[in-house]
Amino acid sequence: MENKITPITARFASPETENAYQDFIFEGDWRNNFYVLLVGVSIWGLYIILDIMALAEWRQAAAIRGAAVFFGIALVLLAQSSQIRLLRETTPLIVSLAVGLALVAIIYLYTDLDDAYYVGLVQECVFVCFLLRMSFMKTVAALAFLVATFSIFVSMKAGAEGANLQVVVMLTMAMVCGIGSYLLQKFRRFDFQKTLIIDEQNQRLKLLLKDEQRDNERKLAAMNLLVHFVKTPLHQINGFSDIVMNSLTRGDKRISHDEGVEGARYIKTATANLSKSVNSLLTYHRLDESERRRRYAKVDIDRAFGDFSDLIAARIVVKVEGQAGEVFTVPAAVKCAVESLAAYYNETHNDATHVELMLGSAATGVCIVVRDNGRTISEEDFLEKTKPLTKIDSYLTSAGSEMPMLLRTTARAVDLCGGQFLRGEVAEGNQFVISLPSAKAAAAEVDKAVAA
Repeated sequence: MENKITPITARFASPETENAYQDFIFEGDWRNNFYVLLVGVSIWGLYIILDIMALAEWRQAAAIRGAAVFFGIALVLLAQSSQIRLLRETTPLIVSLAVGLALVAIIYLYTDLDDAYYVGLVQECVFVCFLLRMSFMKTVAALAFLVATFSIFVSMKAGAEGANLQVVVMLTMAMVCGIGSYLLQKFRRFDFQKTLIIDEQNQRLKLLLKDEQRDNERKLAAMNLLVHFVKTPLHQINGFSDIVMNSLTRGDKRISHDEGVEGARYIKTATANLSKSVNSLLTYHRLDESERRRRYAKVDIDRAFGDFSDLIAARIVVKVEGQAGEVFTVPAAVKCAVESLAAYYNETHNDATHVELMLGSAATGVCIVVRDNGRTISEEDFLEKTKPLTKIDSYLTSAGSEMPMLLRTTARAVDLCGGQFLRGEVAEGNQFVISLPSAKAAAAEVDKAVAA
């Protein structure tokens, strides 16, 4: 938000900042004005006693004063029960003008200038500027009204030549009070600026704390996975290494080539599993790490998923249909999603022989439907295989020497693009649906992230 304050009006130059400031002070200012007006107008009404003591026609003066008191209190109570914000904003100004006009009427109709009733207007200037909470322009309007009406009406009274001093006193007091109001308005906005800075710093600290918490969760999840699925291959490598060594160094000097070859084969398999687990974990962890520094750009989805055919093993027939066009997304994440999905079909235990990709686009974004003729994956199994590492309850639920990471990595990459990776229902085989948001939706997410 822009924090510059306009010198003349003592308001923020930015309407957005000024509106935020008004929303921030609204309830507190109204509570203050409610009690100040009730007490102030009631005390002003007690001056009826002075009217009785000082004026010959005190009944008429008391009637005017009483009417102003009734009107002021009634309006304040009405505004308190009303949900109309404008009424609460203007009530202090209206009551101030009504009370001031009533006092000017009493001065004009029933007093001599020697009675010094104008002191009541001086008191009201102080009341308006330093007890009520109104905008500077409303305060200036109230002060100008009081000085102008007093000057006009006393100039029409007999002996008006004696009113010059009173008008000068009123004018100087109004100017002093106006300057005080101006400074108070600026000081309150300075305090609001400090509040904005503190709030912004708190938000940044919360984001930093949240990032650190997420980072710790990701590292803990990666460590749990590493410990569980690296431990088994290491035990295998260590055990079969002993077999190989024993086959080559028997006490009877006989060398068993068959046992040595078999042990070496197991070592190679365990090493491959270990390498695969580590590489899969690193790929997934890099995606997690890139979340905070992801960069958006235009990506040709047709070209990106056209490369899918080149990555698939020769034993699988791939068919691509339709066009999706371009989206504004994270190129690295799209590339990772395509590679992970292709690697999933290239696994030796995947029995799919045909894979069909259908590309399409809509106003909300693009959609890629992937169908295969492999063994059907249940919804529960799919959700387990695509669950983020940080949300896995137990790493011991997956049997074998490696954690299924390829569909999980695909889902994470799509998530980084702001999209979804879902499973569709088909009679045979499997159907996966990748949806990516449109450029407009993605740009909105970028703006939100930048603003945060």
